[in-house]
Amino acid sequence: MSFMDIIENSVEDRLIEKIFVIANANPRDLWHIWHEIFRAQYRTNYNSRKIGSDAIIDALEKFVTKFDFYEYYPRKKDARQNSNDVYSYVQHLLKLSDEKFTHNQLKNEASTGGSTRNYITGMQNIGLVKKMPQKRDGSVLYCIKDPKVIYALKNKLDIDK
Repeated sequence: MSFMDIIENSVEDRLIEKIFVIANANPRDLWHIWHEIFRAQYRTNYNSRKIGSDAIIDALEKFVTKFDFYEYYPRKKDARQNSNDVYSYVQHLLKLSDEKFTHNQLKNEASTGGSTRNYITGMQNIGLVKKMPQKRDGSVLYCIKDPKVIYALKNKLDIDK
């Protein structure tokens, strides 16, 4: 028996792949995603014997928007309330038009102003973004690393504390 035996045949493979991408090779996250999928399927049709696309989509959205990012990116105990933490970084990243960006794109699209370099450095330091080997229009190119943030960006979802 395979987990695919409980998935409707109409569910596209790439939607199933998103479950594993968003879990980011973390078994605990995968467990939580499946928990949300089962709950979503139950809400949709509690008599169903198979999981449908709608339940998976609902579950992924809930998992991403309600995820506790402090699990991956802990906040310093003595950090001020208004300091830059993962949630402030994510809010800026969600304003971008693409998961790959330059300094100027972050500055213009997320309105980070003169602090843009500090934002990028902070995001790199916690592992939220990485510097890419290629350049875009002669500028250093960065990429969002966290698949949950990428999913939220591509699906126009909000992530709040």
